[in-house]
Amino acid sequence: MATTETKHKPSSPIGQLLVKEGIITEEQLQRALRIQSLLEQPKHLSDILIELGYATRQAINQAITKHGGSLRLGDLLIEQGIITQETLNSALALQKEKGIKLGEALIELGAINERTLLRNLAHQMGVPYIEPELPMIDPRLLQGVSPAFMRKYKFVPFSRSEDGTVTVVVSDIQNEETKRAVEDIFGGHCNFAIGPEDAINDAIDAYEEYRKQISESGKDISVGEDNIVQLVNHLIIS
Repeated sequence: MATTETKHKPSSPIGQLLVKEGIITEEQLQRALRIQSLLEQPKHLSDILIELGYATRQAINQAITKHGGSLRLGDLLIEQGIITQETLNSALALQKEKGIKLGEALIELGAINERTLLRNLAHQMGVPYIEPELPMIDPRLLQGVSPAFMRKYKFVPFSRSEDGTVTVVVSDIQNEETKRAVEDIFGGHCNFAIGPEDAINDAIDAYEEYRKQISESGKDISVGEDNIVQLVNHLIIS
């Protein structure tokens, strides 16, 4: 009795995303994957697609930014050449062993640093990545928010849009306690961005130092508009 073998086409989450976006065709993807499978030295699919003239680096990066939420973190990091499949496998094993997040496992292995992780998490979740500095922050958003509170929940308010929505930078966007604390302050009209914890702390420290200087001068830091002007001037001079 004759048997038939089912041949499975090689697949790639990034490749399928590019096909979906119309950047490459399915035939081009399959050709690139076949070439990738025949190479003695591993090469990332995006590099092969670029060398074949099927896609540009810019188009690939734009597609990843647009649809990062549909991709797993490991796929994003591998496709960008940040880690190898072997490194991902080691991180997954460590994740299972210690019960930690994949990103934490990759950092523990020394495969990536916090900023690389957060940039890719931001891509994956479709939110901005921001490294906040005090001069970049809308001073009005800092009125009535203590440095201790911001430090406790690891956030800093950043900007307010014309419709009143506040963008808040957090170090852990999946921390529900932080989200609740932020929404309690700003009335739930918030968008979240991801930023490094050290940058958030530096911005808080700078604001705390400003408050200390105002306090030592004998001025009332709770006064509204005048102190906003003073803070703006302080940021410009600093």
